[in-house]
Amino acid sequence: MPITTVHECPPAGSGLTPCCGRPPFELPHSDRMTSESEDVTCAGAAPWTLDHQVHLFAQTESRPGTLTDEGEQWMERQPTGKVMVVCQCGYNSGLIDRAELRRTVSELQHEHGPAGEQTSRSDT
Repeated sequence: MPITTVHECPPAGSGLTPCCGRPPFELPHSDRMTSESEDVTCAGAAPWTLDHQVHLFAQTESRPGTLTDEGEQWMERQPTGKVMVVCQCGYNSGLIDRAELRRTVSELQHEHGPAGEQTSRSDT
């Protein structure tokens, strides 16, 4: 069985653990709680850090297509060759040429952590 963190139960009238100030339902499922303060292994609240999640957006342009036999009209779309890289921490590359995308994301990964696991694409 893996080693888990033991938190102190919230005191009467409080919904937060005294060790790290979190409500019990936000604790990892593998963590435990105790009313015995000498059994607590929680080191306290971790410092807040900015989250990084990188998103790629391809710029497109559109125009109305021709009418179908049923009288419907669909939009035609095509990529412009420009993309934008955005991180939820606030970074924004602005519109860049698609050819610069690999270099930009590589530099961003160095600064913003493992973006390869977190990168989502919106360039269809």
